[in-house]
Amino acid sequence: MLIPQTRSETLAWLCLLFALSGAVVWVRTATVKSTYHYVQQEKEIASVTQQLQDFRIRWLRLTAPKRLESLAPKFELAPTRPNQRVQYVKGAVH
Repeated sequence: MLIPQTRSETLAWLCLLFALSGAVVWVRTATVKSTYHYVQQEKEIASVTQQLQDFRIRWLRLTAPKRLESLAPKFELAPTRPNQRVQYVKGAVH
């Protein structure tokens, strides 16, 4: 084991110990900050994902065929007649 022989060696060891302690504290602080940032991002992602799911459900309800059929009389809409329909053929060039 290294035992400091002089006052300058003792001072050098204390400085080294202080520097290493500072480095450990800095690394721990950086880790805690990174973890906090990660948790905040995860919460934000969960919130946005929930909002997206809510909007998808809302869109499906708004565009549900039964709902649209129930709104048709209000806007004086009738089912399409055969001569009003356009049929698209896949791969056809116009």
